Amino acid sequence: DRFGTCALGTDRTADVTFDSALELRDAAKELVADLCRGARLARAEPALASSTSSREVRASADAALRYSARLLGHGVGDPGDSSSDQEVGSQCSTPSGMSLD
Repeated sequence: DRFGTCALGTDRTADVTFDSALELRDAAKELVADLCRGARLARAEPALASSTSSREVRASADAALRYSARLLGHGVGDPGDSSSDQEVGSQCSTPSGMSLD
């Protein structure tokens, strides 16, 4: 028996629990260290120059939103459908003072 028994004087419950807690803590530290290393490497990477304009990015994001809404059954048309622009646009809001153009 892994935990032992009090009747025989071989109770190891506290030791087993403590060892498991230490293993879990060590695993958590390793995971956090890996994530920190990855974040440091990502910050060190030079930013890629984008040839895509912000208008093209917004248009692609809008098309993706319309397509997602259609897949989720919100009754929005195909991504190329201009009538779907108005329906999705009415569902999405922007902070006051911001323009999407």
